[in-house]
Amino acid sequence: MASTAGAGGLSAAELATGVITAEAIGGVLGRAVGGALSSAPGSGGLFASYLVFAIVLAGAAAVATRASDTRNDLPAHG
Repeated sequence: MASTAGAGGLSAAELATGVITAEAIGGVLGRAVGGALSSAPGSGGLFASYLVFAIVLAGAAAVATRASDTRNDLPAHG
């Protein structure tokens, strides 16, 4: 199966592998942290788990926005 390299030089298969791997690792870490927070005495239980998730999600959105802004500052190729 042939695929063309994207702007970053990665093939579609490499990008898909990276996304799937990141999702799997994020799922495992999220379950581990959420489970530990929910079961720890005095931690706030489920509310604490959702609060941590919301903070991490907001941080990821901020990083993604910042990363897209810096890509727009790069000189054009060609």
